[in-house]
Amino acid sequence: MLWIRKVDLVRYEPRPTTEQPSLNTNPPPLIPPEIYSSKVACIYSTDTKCQGMMALERLNILHTAFRIAKLEGLNNNITPAL
Repeated sequence: MLWIRKVDLVRYEPRPTTEQPSLNTNPPPLIPPEIYSSKVACIYSTDTKCQGMMALERLNILHTAFRIAKLEGLNNNITPAL
């Protein structure tokens, strides 16, 4: 099962590592992470548990590759799992 959803994500920003501050200095100010929204394809199992997410661009690439393989007959000898 697949659903397209809008989710909130946190943008990763690497911070430079520094040595441990001495006891007499103030700690650096806390900077909250940047949060943004994005549409993703959420993949659910048959028991409605989330199995993972995939960006729509990657889902489109996967779908195009599968469709081309199907048109070229590359999937003809594949049997589904039981």
